[in-house]
Amino acid sequence: MRAAYALGGKLMKKPGLIAIVLGVITALLVALYLNSLETSYRSGSQRVPVLVAKQYIDQGAMLDESLVEIRQVPKDYVQPRAINSLKDLCDSDGRRTFMVTTPIEKDEQIIVTKLAMLGLDTGVSAIIPTAKRAMTLTFDGDAVNGKIKPGNRVDIIGVFNYEDTANHPQEAAVTVLQNLFVLSVGNSMLGMQNRLNRKKGSAGEMAEAASAGGNVPVTFALTPKEAETLTLCSEKGSLKLSLRPIGDDKYTETAGTRLREIVKDAMSTIPKNAAANSPATAISASYLKEMQEKQKDVLELLRKYKK
Repeated sequence: MRAAYALGGKLMKKPGLIAIVLGVITALLVALYLNSLETSYRSGSQRVPVLVAKQYIDQGAMLDESLVEIRQVPKDYVQPRAINSLKDLCDSDGRRTFMVTTPIEKDEQIIVTKLAMLGLDTGVSAIIPTAKRAMTLTFDGDAVNGKIKPGNRVDIIGVFNYEDTANHPQEAAVTVLQNLFVLSVGNSMLGMQNRLNRKKGSAGEMAEAASAGGNVPVTFALTPKEAETLTLCSEKGSLKLSLRPIGDDKYTETAGTRLREIVKDAMSTIPKNAAANSPATAISASYLKEMQEKQKDVLELLRKYKK
């Protein structure tokens, strides 16, 4: 105790020493603080990869490499739950897994809160593009299975029986709608992860076998006007699908094809200037002349007997 008091007494007698000690402690604390700030700054300014939109992405779009790009941004500026790898956009089989539920602006980071991971239980409504409607019709399974896939674009051709202005029955095939986007085919939906077991004898394989040769539902994305047109055509005629090649979104003007243009009546192929010289016309004229001569003979006989 006496030693402590003695040391305190000595320090009290040497205020310069106290100032030096306090200065050293303060300098150490400031150095530690500045070092922590530098470490934090370096960590925050470290650039990390993140996916951003190349362009405006509308609701209902399926994300793929054509719509996004990788960009290096400071770590502190990465938004929570942002996607940082292109491989995260697809499942293990290479199929797209994310659909945009809220529009994404150009250069905006891609975050999972604006996306929906599609699956068997998601439903078609989640993948209907903005301002479109979904409409489902059934088609022959042999014409659809293995040919029409979700994400394809198709034209719809209608075959109709009707009467023309002269009340003559007519048959015609007309392309009623073009460039329709296919949302689903049977149990397969756009962007749906394939969670069915494809092993021999599995439920998925049996479902495919059951649908083969039967009717398969196909769902399209249409405008309200197109939905009205398709409804009327499905009620008044039979419909067929015409598959478009990938990337072809052009509209083709067509007046349709009528059966009478394909199967023509035999007499309609005879030129008009040849009708007067046709065998049928010649026979009719000779027969008429003969009948007129016989009529004259009968009249002469009647006059003779009358006298």
